[in-house]
Amino acid sequence: MNLDYELLKITICSIIEDIELWENTLMLKYSDCLERIIKKIEEKMSYYIENKALGIEIILSRIINIIFRYYINIIENCENDISSHYIKGFDNIIDILSENKRTKIERDIIELVCSMGSFGKKNYLRRFSLFFCTSFIKVIKKIIKYLRFNQV
Repeated sequence: MNLDYELLKITICSIIEDIELWENTLMLKYSDCLERIIKKIEEKMSYYIENKALGIEIILSRIINIIFRYYINIIENCENDISSHYIKGFDNIIDILSENKRTKIERDIIELVCSMGSFGKKNYLRRFSLFFCTSFIKVIKKIIKYLRFNQV
């Protein structure tokens, strides 16, 4: 089973690296596909947590973080139509992830979005920084509540 998820991770990474060669319509469809992948991952995650399949849980979490990096890059660097579609997709992903309490956001992603809002950056980057930070707070807040509840 680990091999299947490792293969999925490699496939997603490969597509993300070559995505710049695609037409705009395919990029929009890809955003929708990534949303569906996140939804499927979240559906499966509880099963693996219950069965203490930690290795698979870690791989799924890494896939989610790879997708986060991709969304941040597209939103930051693409033209307005694509960027706005990816913002909606990112927001949908955050809604999916904030319903559950399982996703750990990797430190480099948090540092990246925080640095987007630093002094001297363009206004649109600072707005994106605020958007990403508040989105991640939704997910992190659920994790903290979950951890506190399960420690008692």
